[in-house]
Amino acid sequence: MDGKKKIKEEFSEILPSHKDFTELMAKKEIEKKEYNLPDGNVVELGNEIYEIPEAIFSPNIIEMETKNLPEILD
Repeated sequence: MDGKKKIKEEFSEILPSHKDFTELMAKKEIEKKEYNLPDGNVVELGNEIYEIPEAIFSPNIIEMETKNLPEILD
């Protein structure tokens, strides 16, 4: 499994609701997780664990002007 796929599958989390996401981001106390790259470098993940999957449903979170998944599937 390549590194990008492994990071995505091991670290991405989708919360049950947008409200849960908003509340978690407001706390600003997200536990950081580390991923060791094959070259020895370490990537630290925090908000990204939740922001990237949430962006599928709310692209404005990552400042993208595009349709969200429900709009695309409609």
